[in-house]
Amino acid sequence: MKKERPIDLVLADVISYVFNPYDFGLVLVLTSWFKDGNLFYGILALLSLALLPFLKHFRGVRMGAFDWNVNEFKKRTSILALSGLGGIFGSYLLFVLGAKYVATETLAYALTSLVAAACSRVVKVSIHVATAVTSTAVLGWAFGKEVGLVLVIITVAIAWSRLRLRAHTLEEVLEGYAAAGLGTTTAFLLIQTFLPLQALTILKQDLI
Repeated sequence: MKKERPIDLVLADVISYVFNPYDFGLVLVLTSWFKDGNLFYGILALLSLALLPFLKHFRGVRMGAFDWNVNEFKKRTSILALSGLGGIFGSYLLFVLGAKYVATETLAYALTSLVAAACSRVVKVSIHVATAVTSTAVLGWAFGKEVGLVLVIITVAIAWSRLRLRAHTLEEVLEGYAAAGLGTTTAFLLIQTFLPLQALTILKQDLI
Protein backbone atom coordinates (compact mmCIF):
# COMPACT_ATOMS: atom_id res chain seq x y z
CA MET A 1 0.00 0.00 0.00
CA LYS A 2 1.33 3.39 -0.98
CA LYS A 3 2.13 5.61 1.97
CA GLU A 4 0.37 8.96 1.96
CA ARG A 5 2.52 12.06 1.91
CA PRO A 6 2.45 14.24 5.06
CA ILE A 7 -0.06 17.08 4.78
CA ASP A 8 2.60 19.74 5.36
CA LEU A 9 4.64 18.34 2.48
CA VAL A 10 1.61 18.45 0.19
CA LEU A 11 0.95 22.04 1.30
CA ALA A 12 4.56 23.01 0.62
CA ASP A 13 4.28 21.49 -2.85
CA VAL A 14 1.12 23.47 -3.61
CA ILE A 15 2.64 26.75 -2.37
CA SER A 16 5.78 26.29 -4.47
CA TYR A 17 3.73 25.39 -7.53
CA VAL A 18 1.19 28.21 -7.22
CA PHE A 19 3.74 30.91 -6.33
CA ASN A 20 6.38 30.01 -8.89
CA PRO A 21 8.91 32.58 -10.22
CA TYR A 22 7.02 33.18 -13.47
CA ASP A 23 4.10 34.61 -11.47
CA PHE A 24 5.81 38.01 -11.55
CA GLY A 25 4.03 38.50 -14.87
CA LEU A 26 0.76 38.87 -12.96
CA VAL A 27 2.32 41.65 -10.87
CA LEU A 28 3.29 43.57 -14.01
CA VAL A 29 -0.12 43.14 -15.62
CA LEU A 30 -2.00 44.27 -12.49
CA THR A 31 0.20 47.32 -12.06
CA SER A 32 0.02 48.33 -15.70
CA TRP A 33 -3.78 48.09 -15.63
CA PHE A 34 -4.54 49.73 -12.29
CA LYS A 35 -1.66 52.21 -12.01
CA ASP A 36 -0.42 53.09 -15.49
CA GLY A 37 -3.80 52.58 -17.13
CA ASN A 38 -2.73 50.46 -20.08
CA LEU A 39 -2.46 46.67 -20.18
CA PHE A 40 -0.02 46.91 -23.08
CA TYR A 41 2.67 48.20 -20.72
CA GLY A 42 2.47 45.08 -18.58
CA ILE A 43 2.69 42.82 -21.62
CA LEU A 44 5.72 44.75 -22.87
CA ALA A 45 7.38 44.46 -19.46
CA LEU A 46 6.67 40.74 -19.31
CA LEU A 47 8.09 40.13 -22.78
CA SER A 48 11.26 42.07 -22.00
CA LEU A 49 11.89 40.13 -18.80
CA ALA A 50 10.67 36.66 -19.69
CA LEU A 51 10.52 35.90 -23.44
CA LEU A 52 14.18 35.10 -24.13
CA PRO A 53 14.78 33.45 -20.72
CA PHE A 54 11.71 31.25 -21.14
CA LEU A 55 12.73 30.18 -24.64
CA LYS A 56 16.21 29.27 -23.37
CA HIS A 57 14.69 27.52 -20.35
CA PHE A 58 12.25 25.55 -22.52
CA ARG A 59 14.94 24.61 -25.03
CA GLY A 60 17.25 23.43 -22.25
CA VAL A 61 14.53 21.19 -20.82
CA ARG A 62 13.64 19.79 -24.24
CA MET A 63 17.29 18.98 -24.97
CA GLY A 64 17.83 17.42 -21.55
CA ALA A 65 20.41 19.98 -20.45
CA PHE A 66 18.48 20.52 -17.19
CA ASP A 67 15.02 20.05 -15.66
CA TRP A 68 12.40 22.75 -15.07
CA ASN A 69 13.91 23.60 -11.68
CA VAL A 70 17.43 23.92 -13.17
CA ASN A 71 18.91 22.28 -10.08
CA GLU A 72 22.46 22.73 -11.36
CA PHE A 73 22.65 26.33 -10.24
CA LYS A 74 25.52 27.37 -12.54
CA LYS A 75 23.23 26.68 -15.51
CA ARG A 76 20.81 29.31 -14.18
CA THR A 77 23.26 32.13 -14.83
CA SER A 78 22.54 32.67 -18.52
CA ILE A 79 18.76 32.45 -18.05
CA LEU A 80 18.82 35.02 -15.24
CA ALA A 81 21.23 37.28 -17.13
CA LEU A 82 18.94 37.32 -20.17
CA SER A 83 16.05 38.33 -17.92
CA GLY A 84 18.08 41.09 -16.31
CA LEU A 85 19.43 42.59 -19.52
CA GLY A 86 16.10 42.36 -21.30
CA GLY A 87 14.37 43.90 -18.31
CA ILE A 88 16.73 46.88 -18.24
CA PHE A 89 15.97 47.59 -21.89
CA GLY A 90 12.25 47.12 -21.26
CA SER A 91 12.33 49.40 -18.24
CA TYR A 92 14.00 52.17 -20.22
CA LEU A 93 11.44 51.84 -23.01
CA LEU A 94 8.56 51.91 -20.51
CA PHE A 95 9.91 55.06 -18.85
CA VAL A 96 10.06 56.71 -22.29
CA LEU A 97 6.44 55.68 -22.88
CA GLY A 98 5.44 57.18 -19.53
CA ALA A 99 4.60 53.91 -17.72
CA LYS A 100 6.42 54.91 -14.54
CA TYR A 101 4.95 52.30 -12.19
CA VAL A 102 5.49 49.21 -14.29
CA ALA A 103 8.84 50.56 -15.50
CA THR A 104 9.99 50.81 -11.89
CA GLU A 105 8.86 47.25 -11.18
CA THR A 106 10.54 45.97 -14.34
CA LEU A 107 13.82 47.56 -13.30
CA ALA A 108 13.55 46.00 -9.83
CA TYR A 109 13.00 42.53 -11.30
CA ALA A 110 15.80 43.06 -13.82
CA LEU A 111 18.38 44.05 -11.22
CA THR A 112 17.31 41.24 -8.90
CA SER A 113 17.84 38.84 -11.82
CA LEU A 114 21.31 40.21 -12.48
CA VAL A 115 22.30 39.92 -8.82
CA ALA A 116 20.98 36.36 -8.74
CA ALA A 117 22.82 35.58 -11.99
CA ALA A 118 26.11 36.78 -10.52
CA CYS A 119 25.54 34.82 -7.31
CA SER A 120 24.60 31.69 -9.26
CA ARG A 121 28.17 31.40 -10.48
CA VAL A 122 29.13 30.21 -7.00
CA VAL A 123 25.96 29.49 -4.96
CA LYS A 124 22.41 28.25 -5.46
CA VAL A 125 20.03 31.15 -4.85
CA SER A 126 16.33 30.51 -4.22
CA ILE A 127 14.69 32.17 -7.23
CA HIS A 128 11.26 31.45 -5.74
CA VAL A 129 12.17 33.59 -2.73
CA ALA A 130 14.03 36.29 -4.67
CA THR A 131 11.06 36.80 -7.00
CA ALA A 132 8.57 36.78 -4.12
CA VAL A 133 10.53 39.36 -2.13
CA THR A 134 10.81 41.65 -5.17
CA SER A 135 7.08 41.28 -5.83
CA THR A 136 6.33 42.13 -2.20
CA ALA A 137 8.46 45.27 -2.35
CA VAL A 138 7.10 46.64 -5.63
CA LEU A 139 3.44 45.80 -4.96
CA GLY A 140 3.67 47.24 -1.46
CA TRP A 141 5.10 50.41 -2.98
CA ALA A 142 2.52 50.62 -5.77
CA PHE A 143 -0.63 49.55 -3.90
CA GLY A 144 0.05 50.36 -0.26
CA LYS A 145 1.41 48.94 2.96
CA GLU A 146 -1.62 46.71 3.58
CA VAL A 147 -0.98 44.82 0.34
CA GLY A 148 2.71 44.66 1.20
CA LEU A 149 1.96 43.13 4.61
CA VAL A 150 -0.17 40.37 3.09
CA LEU A 151 2.60 39.62 0.62
CA VAL A 152 5.20 39.48 3.39
CA ILE A 153 3.20 36.62 4.91
CA ILE A 154 2.97 34.88 1.54
CA THR A 155 6.72 35.31 1.01
CA VAL A 156 7.45 33.69 4.38
CA ALA A 157 5.18 30.80 3.36
CA ILE A 158 7.10 30.43 0.08
CA ALA A 159 10.42 30.40 1.93
CA TRP A 160 9.07 27.73 4.29
CA SER A 161 7.86 25.62 1.36
CA ARG A 162 11.28 25.63 -0.28
CA LEU A 163 12.86 24.53 2.98
CA ARG A 164 10.22 21.87 3.67
CA LEU A 165 10.63 20.39 0.20
CA ARG A 166 14.40 20.43 0.72
CA ALA A 167 14.73 22.30 -2.54
CA HIS A 168 16.98 24.78 -0.74
CA THR A 169 18.97 25.16 2.44
CA LEU A 170 18.37 28.04 4.84
CA GLU A 171 21.47 29.74 3.47
CA GLU A 172 20.11 29.58 -0.10
CA VAL A 173 16.74 30.99 1.00
CA LEU A 174 18.49 33.88 2.77
CA GLU A 175 20.54 34.49 -0.36
CA GLY A 176 17.24 34.87 -2.23
CA TYR A 177 16.17 37.55 0.27
CA ALA A 178 19.54 39.28 -0.09
CA ALA A 179 19.51 39.23 -3.91
CA ALA A 180 16.03 40.75 -4.01
CA GLY A 181 16.88 43.31 -1.36
CA LEU A 182 19.96 44.47 -3.22
CA GLY A 183 18.28 44.49 -6.64
CA THR A 184 15.14 46.31 -5.51
CA THR A 185 16.98 48.88 -3.39
CA THR A 186 19.35 49.63 -6.26
CA ALA A 187 16.39 50.09 -8.61
CA PHE A 188 14.74 52.67 -6.36
CA LEU A 189 18.04 54.49 -5.82
CA LEU A 190 18.67 54.69 -9.58
CA ILE A 191 15.18 56.01 -10.18
CA GLN A 192 15.55 58.72 -7.54
CA THR A 193 18.89 59.71 -9.04
CA PHE A 194 18.08 59.80 -12.75
CA LEU A 195 14.36 60.35 -13.22
CA PRO A 196 13.14 63.79 -14.29
CA LEU A 197 11.86 65.92 -11.40
CA GLN A 198 8.16 65.59 -12.29
CA ALA A 199 8.30 61.79 -12.46
CA LEU A 200 10.37 61.64 -9.30
CA THR A 201 7.78 63.69 -7.41
CA ILE A 202 5.04 61.23 -8.38
CA LEU A 203 7.11 58.25 -7.27
CA LYS A 204 8.15 59.87 -3.99
CA GLN A 205 4.49 60.43 -3.09
CA ASP A 206 3.93 56.68 -3.36
CA LEU A 207 7.07 55.81 -1.43
CA ILE A 208 6.00 57.92 1.59
